[in-house]
Amino acid sequence: MAALALPDNCVSTSCSDGLRALEQTFQAAPIGIAHVGADGSWLRVNQQVCDMLGYEADELMALTFQDLTHPADLHTDVGLANQVLNGEIDRYRLEKRYFHKDGHIIWANLTVAAVRDARGRFVHFISVLEDISEVRQAHIALAETEERLRRVLNSVVAYIAVLSTDGAILLVNDPALTVAGLSREEVLGEPLWETYWFSQSEESKARVRDAVTRAALGERSRFDVDVMVKDGTTRTIDFKLVPNHDEAGNVHEIIASGVDVTERKRGEEHREMLLRELSHRVKNTLATVQAMANHTMRNTGDFERFQAAYKGRLSAIARCHDLLVATDHVSVDIRNLVTSQVRPYTRGDGKTLVLEGKPLVLTGEAAHAFGLVLHELTTNAAKYGALSNQTGQVKIAWDKVRDETGDWVEINWTEAGGPPVAPPAQTGFGSALIRKSLSHAMGGSASVSYAETGLSARFRLPLHAAL
Repeated sequence: MAALALPDNCVSTSCSDGLRALEQTFQAAPIGIAHVGADGSWLRVNQQVCDMLGYEADELMALTFQDLTHPADLHTDVGLANQVLNGEIDRYRLEKRYFHKDGHIIWANLTVAAVRDARGRFVHFISVLEDISEVRQAHIALAETEERLRRVLNSVVAYIAVLSTDGAILLVNDPALTVAGLSREEVLGEPLWETYWFSQSEESKARVRDAVTRAALGERSRFDVDVMVKDGTTRTIDFKLVPNHDEAGNVHEIIASGVDVTERKRGEEHREMLLRELSHRVKNTLATVQAMANHTMRNTGDFERFQAAYKGRLSAIARCHDLLVATDHVSVDIRNLVTSQVRPYTRGDGKTLVLEGKPLVLTGEAAHAFGLVLHELTTNAAKYGALSNQTGQVKIAWDKVRDETGDWVEINWTEAGGPPVAPPAQTGFGSALIRKSLSHAMGGSASVSYAETGLSARFRLPLHAAL
């Protein structure tokens, strides 16, 4: 590397000492310093430049800075250098990429100015290069981490936002925006409680505002709250506010999150309804069992007859409960109900039982009451009517009807082909149950006809007994 030349008018020892000190400073500087020609050629470089780029000084003298500049940065760098060369600007600073001798990229913070002679003519560029590769890599890693975190936040099913201590929204993830049909511009900077999500009630706004105030003081909150979604309906979320502390222990942000628990809440409400229904049904069932026991005992002459009759009636109740449990605990398809009670007594030829009617679902209470009626009709038909021989047939038809008394579910039981029928000499518990259970339990009605060709019965249930 050429030594600095002494000016013609510099002959003193002090001047020589000053130049040597300047040369020592040039070489010992902790950052890269270079003199660069107007064409971009390297004129002089210190050891830091050599170490940074991986070249010896004489190797660099055979190159230009353009040779080592990344193509993506070359146009900007050359353009700024020309502005300095032409006197349009005094200096410029640029973060740019150089190619190291071994091929990897070096990031540098480059500052460039021009050295001019006494007449203002350009002599050379003076370039200062600071290796910022580690800093840039840290920035890139941080950016990648932030992007990864952003993707995670946007892929989770939870709604997440970051708030300032006064409740203004600083960041919000995509799911929270999408569910409400909002854009970031509509919510960023707005107090959380004043956004569309909590616009359904002043109570919700006040509750969220109070929770944010307490979170700013370091208190966590968690509660269920309804939020508005884009179709104008509400969803229930499990809402949490968690204060985020800085190194000094002060709250500097608040993390708000919510998980949609609408279906869970509906499930809880459904379970509560089922428990109430179960409690009501158990009480009714116990009352029915007690009444059946008392009436069956009075109308049977010995224990064997009592046991058979009572067991059959309990089995009818059990079959109704089996159907309820097999569905949703609160309703039963009438076709399934009829089949479960009557089919065990048929001949199995597909002709004994005829069912007619559109799909109809009875409430649990209606199914329970009518199931007992079906059992009594079926056991009576198996003993004395159309199910007691090889030619009889039972037809059961149902429909929704309307007359001057209101809207009803009408069910008709018709027997044919069995032995001749006559009205019973005395009315037992089964007959009373057939005639009265629907009116007592549901406000319905029953009528029974004992035509010689076969028993027929018509039952009416209020329309609310069907779903």
